Formats: sequence, structure tokens, C-alpha cells
Amino acid sequence: VERSARLRLAQAASTPGAAASCTLPFSADELGALHDRLAKLAAGGLSPSAAEALLLELARRPPPAVPMLRASRVGVALRRCERHNHAQVAAIASHVLASWRSAAEAEDRRNRRVAALGAASEGEARSGAAASRADISLAPARAHAVVLIGEALSVDSAEPGEPKAEFGQPAAGPRTAADVAVAVEAEVYKAVGKATGKAYQARCRSLASLLRAPRAAELRANVRAGRCSVEEFCGLRASDALISEQERARRQEKREREARAIEMLRSENAGEASDAYTCTECKGRRCALFHTNSMGAVHLTTVPDMIVQCLDCMHRFTI
Repeated sequence: VERSARLRLAQAASTPGAAASCTLPFSADELGALHDRLAKLAAGGLSPSAAEALLLELARRPPPAVPMLRASRVGVALRRCERHNHAQVAAIASHVLASWRSAAEAEDRRNRRVAALGAASEGEARSGAAASRADISLAPARAHAVVLIGEALSVDSAEPGEPKAEFGQPAAGPRTAADVAVAVEAEVYKAVGKATGKAYQARCRSLASLLRAPRAAELRANVRAGRCSVEEFCGLRASDALISEQERARRQEKREREARAIEMLRSENAGEASDAYTCTECKGRRCALFHTNSMGAVHLTTVPDMIVQCLDCMHRFTI
């Protein structure tokens, strides 16, 4: 029975049109009507096929928010359906109830984290360490993103013997983790088109992971102190962010050195004009020759004796 119920739930999720309906949240009126239908189902007033169809429709929809569940008491009605006489109907009801319970627990945890972030920001505002209390009265998905980023900004980055940076306290400057997190989330929300879809969630998780990295202590301090702007931080890649200033300067010097080397290979700065070779691409005979100074050494098998660049199509080939 359990395997059959799981199969029916999987089939319902993959049916045409399920993707469109699964994103629609429940309204208060829908939950009121749903409570009556579930009470009728628990009392045996619906046929097994109708009861199964109703429960599968619930499985496709996102779980109701905790305040709406408490107001409508629809969860109590659904729990009674677990004792239905039809085994498969009872199994599907049990799966739906488990998903609702898991979502409610996750929402409670998220609300506690949002409350902690708000309390830390309010404490900073009262003490005068921050200019004002950060406003995190956002939609649940956005508030969750603010909490992820704010907690990542508050990771203890102090070395042994140094004072610990407490949550909500600015590392260097008047901005708390909540202030910066709200600004970062707003920038991501604007960058993805003011939507909280997969791109928004992935970018927020990526930025939070970047801030939590063991080597990101300098980055966290720069972001909170304002030395790294919110726009600049949101555009960072992990390969560029988790490096020291010395390493960044070394890479910049390497790029400049490579650019100078490429410039020296340009036909107007180096090379010998010749018509002794034919381009393998455009068959032109206007070429520039660049000698590599391998001098025929046997061990330099990967170094060509000459590089030929066509002056018509700029194609390069070796000899």
C-alpha cells in the first residue's frame, strides 16, 4: 500500500499541468472549503476515487502557511483522514500531512532566525552602534535569503586571542550584518528581475556560501565596512573573491605581462613580412614571420621554429 501511494503521488506530480498548479498558494477561502471537504472525506462521505483525487491535488500544491493552518484547522481535518477505511487513501493522506508538517517546522525555524536577526539589528539601533534598525519585513522567501546572508556575514572570523565578532555587531563601521544582508538581498532581487525563482535562490545561496568560506574573513570585513560595495560584492565570483590583495596584485601583474607579450607579437611591432608562405585558411600570401629561437633543439619538441600570421585574415599557424 505504501509503495502504491508513493507511485500515485509521483504520477500526480508528473501529470500535464501539475507544474503550473503546484506553485499556486492556498487562499483563506480555499482552506475554509478544504476543511469541509476533508471532514466529509474523513467521515466516509467521498468515494475512494474522489478522496484520492482530492488528496493528490493537495500534494501538488505548496503547503499552507502556519498562521493559515492554525486559523483554518485544516491540518486537524487532514490528520483524521489518516484513519480512513481505504488503505491507499489513508497512506496518501499520511504523506501529505508529513509534507505539511515538515514545511511548518521549516517555517517556524525560519521565523525564529528572522526574529533573531531583527532583534540584533534593533539592539544595535538602540545602542547607537548602527544608524537605524534594518527592515526585514519581507516575503518569507526574501526574509529567508536575508537571514542566510546575515548569518554568513556574522561568522566568527577572529583569530585565536582576538575578540569574537558577535551576531549583529559591525566588524568595522556602523553597519550591522542585518543592514548589509538587506542591501545585498535587494540588489540580488533587482538583478534577477524582481522574482524569487530558482535564479534568485541559487544566487543568494552562492553569496552566503562565499561569505562562509574559511578564507573569506577579509571579504566579510570589507563588505561590512563598506570598502566593498554591495554592487561589487554581488558581481563577485568565488575565484576572484577568496584571494588576498597580494594574490590579486600578482594576478594583475601576470595579466599585464601577458598583454605586453601579446602586444610584442603584433605584426606592427614585431615580425618579418614575407610572401614565402600561403595561409592555410584564406590562401593569402601576405604573412608575418615570428621566430621562436628554438634553434632546432631536439628536446624542445613543443616549441615550433616559426609562427606565421596571415595579414589578411590574421590566422596563425606554425612551422
